[in-house]
Amino acid sequence: LDEVAAALHPGVMSYREFLKFGREHRESVRAAMEEQALKAPADETVIMVYTSGTTGTPKGACLSHAYVINSVESLRGVIPLDERDVMFSYLPYCHVAERISGLYHRLYAGASAYFVDDARRLWEYMSEVKPTVFPSLPRFFEKVHARIISDLETASPQTQAQFDEVLRLGGAISRRRQARARVPSSLQAEYDEKAGPVVALVNSYFGGRLRLATSGGAPLPDAVAEFFDALGLPILQAYGLTENVCVAFNRPDDYKFGTVGPPMPGCEVRIAGDGEIMLRSAMMFSGYYKEPGQTAEMFRDNWLLTGDLGQMDVDGFLKITGRKKEIIVTSTGKNVAPALIENLLKEHHLVSHAFVYGDNKSYLVALITLNQLELESHARAHGIEFQSFDGLTHHPSIIELVNGLVARVNERVSTTEAVKKFAILAHDFQIEADEITPTQKVKRAVVTRRYADALEKLYV
Repeated sequence: LDEVAAALHPGVMSYREFLKFGREHRESVRAAMEEQALKAPADETVIMVYTSGTTGTPKGACLSHAYVINSVESLRGVIPLDERDVMFSYLPYCHVAERISGLYHRLYAGASAYFVDDARRLWEYMSEVKPTVFPSLPRFFEKVHARIISDLETASPQTQAQFDEVLRLGGAISRRRQARARVPSSLQAEYDEKAGPVVALVNSYFGGRLRLATSGGAPLPDAVAEFFDALGLPILQAYGLTENVCVAFNRPDDYKFGTVGPPMPGCEVRIAGDGEIMLRSAMMFSGYYKEPGQTAEMFRDNWLLTGDLGQMDVDGFLKITGRKKEIIVTSTGKNVAPALIENLLKEHHLVSHAFVYGDNKSYLVALITLNQLELESHARAHGIEFQSFDGLTHHPSIIELVNGLVARVNERVSTTEAVKKFAILAHDFQIEADEITPTQKVKRAVVTRRYADALEKLYV
């Protein structure tokens, strides 16, 4: 490899040479490096990260040294890491959360990180690396949840009964903890006596050593969060944005499902009169690259306007309810936040994405995509014959299943928010097709334009 590196360009060195140079010159350059580091102004831009573009054209957010350092310090106050921790790095570095939490925070704490060359091999690497801390997207945890449920369908009746009992006991403990109520010693003792094998089984899906999991980028369905917490693995949800990545985070010893936790150290949060989440912190971006006008529009009285809608509960936990620019205004003048309904639909493990539509219409409709592996597993377990995934999505049993799911969601929302009609797509939304972002957020403008015919058919 040394010869290959030299052949590429005179200035290129192999990684082995790089480490050798560092060992040989560590002491001689330490003082110069520290001096150079201290010279860097805190407000100087160190990285530029582009916004996701879910509601408009992506903009280059300039992030300073102060942004990075203060964000890492804030994370340290919430998520304890040290040199004993082992983690993966597989999310894209174009996403600010992976850049700050997945790179700089790990370096700061001295934790080991394994870079994943192919995200499709993550399952394979889980058993090899055995991570202790695992930050990921909701979609991954949904897939693990679906796989466990699928595996249980073929387990012995005794195993199923044992699993259900531990799930019942753990759920009761979880609900008390979230309500900050006392857990009866008898309940805890019964759980401790019975949970060991089941907890170990669930943890084995993550390699067997996982002590902490975090989720961000999109809402984690409550059903999935409750499932894993009851089985000894709380998944802590967080909230941030490119302009200020450290906003809110559930704590290992203080969390509530359906929320993104209390504000993080160094960040102030308040809710505007129209429900918009506003921020003020020492972890703020410096502005959009060559866009002073758009930068100024992001602030009101030195508070950042996030564009997200939310509520703060009596205990100071933040709940995200939607996106301001995504509000649907029906033909009757009613305002509807589609994210709320979409998240309810996605609570079912067979649903991968849901897109609710209804601007200037008399009722709401939805496009629903299904998880191929989970749906095919469900079909085999229930004796549903199929020749292709396309054909399976149109099978009467599957349509009836989704119809029941939509009906149950409609019971949980107002009449205005109810989905009157839906269409099941024969394929999922794709990053490559620019329909979703790397963090699995649906690009509403793209989907509305691309599936215009399918949406309009639902109004016939």
